[in-house]
Amino acid sequence: MNIRLLLLLCIMLALALGVYFCISYKSTCSALRRVPTENGLVEIVSPDCFQGLPHTADGNTIRMTESVWNSGRRDEILVHERVHLDQKQNPGAWAAFYKEAWDYELTSTPPPGLRSALRLNPDTAESPYAVWRSRYVFFVEDHPDLRTAPVRVWDADQGALCAPPPEWNAFFCDTRGCPHQWEHPHELSAEYLTLGSAAPAAQVLKKWRNSLRT
Repeated sequence: MNIRLLLLLCIMLALALGVYFCISYKSTCSALRRVPTENGLVEIVSPDCFQGLPHTADGNTIRMTESVWNSGRRDEILVHERVHLDQKQNPGAWAAFYKEAWDYELTSTPPPGLRSALRLNPDTAESPYAVWRSRYVFFVEDHPDLRTAPVRVWDADQGALCAPPPEWNAFFCDTRGCPHQWEHPHELSAEYLTLGSAAPAAQVLKKWRNSLRT
């Protein structure tokens, strides 16, 4: 088979799968009931909605399943997702902080040479690729199980996948280890502000957030 034709067929298949999954997720994420909270409007959704993972639908709405709502982690998850709401409401301020304080830039464009499919995440969907120090591209690779989708780092200078550089670990991790959700500044921020951390990055974030209240 002609290589160009094969590539065209692969692209068409990828687009068709993308449309299918978008429609599928939209239909399974219809609100079963709505609960106003101080952290935003909560929509209770089916466990089929993004495989039951809590997330934000827009700048005012948090989605979670009934089981998560009734769990002991509800308050923690609400605080975490409230950070994501603020990121959607104030994207410019967060982007400026990431650039100036963390040396991160967010983009929706994959780097040249990267062929890995991207995992869907409504909380980072606008700019799913996070570029650290203009070189290291952090992203989540697609996987059938969204909970275990692997985080990848692409070295744009070398054109290859790599481990997080030691300088990144020194800034974003503390003596307890690295954040659980380290794939994107949005997730790093939400985890730091919810659970706390002694990492230098977390302390800079805390200082910035406190400055906004004065």
